[in-house]
Amino acid sequence: MLRRIWIGICMLLLMVSACAQRPDVERKKLALGETDVWVELSYYGQPRAITAINVHDDECSSVEAAREWLSENGGLLIRIENGGERLLKFTIGRQQYKVDPNRIYSKEGAAKSLDRFGEVSGEAVEAAYRFGRDLLALVPGQTKCMVALHNNTEGGLSVHTYRQGGDGEMDTKEVIHMPERDPDDFFLTTDSVMYQRLAAAGYNAVWQHNEEVREDGSMSVYYGRRGEMVYVNCETEHGHVEQCGKMLREIEKALKEN
Repeated sequence: MLRRIWIGICMLLLMVSACAQRPDVERKKLALGETDVWVELSYYGQPRAITAINVHDDECSSVEAAREWLSENGGLLIRIENGGERLLKFTIGRQQYKVDPNRIYSKEGAAKSLDRFGEVSGEAVEAAYRFGRDLLALVPGQTKCMVALHNNTEGGLSVHTYRQGGDGEMDTKEVIHMPERDPDDFFLTTDSVMYQRLAAAGYNAVWQHNEEVREDGSMSVYYGRRGEMVYVNCETEHGHVEQCGKMLREIEKALKEN
């Protein structure tokens, strides 16, 4: 029931946001096996050094905040359209598969995700991995910072996940929790300088251990190991639109610092 309520709120927020802001919108059709997946690209002026991306279509509070932020500063928002659902469903032949769109940027990660949610096959792994590469190919070449937009729920993923004793401890180089901050609202970044600046600004922050992080097929691992750009996951609790907006502006500020 709670999940249905959030999906309903998500759809309403996205409709309101689309009416209030008028970016140039382009839709691209990407193949996932024998299934077509639509991706929305919203251009707020010309693309610049920051690109925002949302891969889970049930995490919309962050998208609402990002639309307002981008309308002020310009840039590109890439968003998978998936009917308010988290997992992507696709078919190959007569077999249906399900995969997490943030676990497809390595073949190992795609295989683990497919196995977790149902059937797995070599063809499905290749299809999911290829879709992930096609999605990232939409990112403009001038992008220097990728901002991933995510939302969580109370009692789930939080900054505590990456502290001592948490499930993500071994994937973490450094972590800081500000007692006055909601632990559900935090940054995860692949970059040491970005981590230091966000922590200095008083936010919960995680610096991913790019050399030792477990290969789960996530975008943070992909960009962390490549080192070609700064990756920041802006993670906030569902409904924390205002807080997410403040955090996105803090990323902007950190990038502008000398």
